[in-house]
Amino acid sequence: MKWWLTIAQLDVQLFLWLHEFRYRLVLAHLSKWVSKTGDGMLYLVIPMVLALKGMIPWSWLLALSLIFALERACYWLLKNGLKRNRPADFLPFFNSFVKPSDRFSFPSGHSSAAFLFAGFLVLVFPGMMLPIFLWSAAIALSRVFLGVHFPGDVLVGSCMGFLFSLLLRGLL
Repeated sequence: MKWWLTIAQLDVQLFLWLHEFRYRLVLAHLSKWVSKTGDGMLYLVIPMVLALKGMIPWSWLLALSLIFALERACYWLLKNGLKRNRPADFLPFFNSFVKPSDRFSFPSGHSSAAFLFAGFLVLVFPGMMLPIFLWSAAIALSRVFLGVHFPGDVLVGSCMGFLFSLLLRGLL
């Protein structure tokens, strides 16, 4: 058996185990709210407010925009190139709690964007690193609990976003 098939099988098994969890419905309802914080609006508003208040230079806003554009391009190419089915499309007996905005699952765009933005926020508010990264991890987990991503999707998306945040840090 090829190693990536073993990883994919483990990914599906972990997904199914998480969805057998006793508080699945409670987590799904909470996840809807958490996931909405990662839909993108905050990624626009917060940096603009920080720049307008003079808390970050305008050049940081430009750098963040550039890195987000690169991250979104990589995310889109990977997602549409690899074409991994979402859990509801892969598991005939499973229905997700929300309708995803696109067709494919890998990598998780919410996770990638959340970890990229978290890396940016930590540059601005270094003393808030733990709550910031807990928030981004909650966004990633919410995508699994909503049933629109496998755990591996959010793990790779989170790593991808973090790597782009390191690139951003290098630019700043």
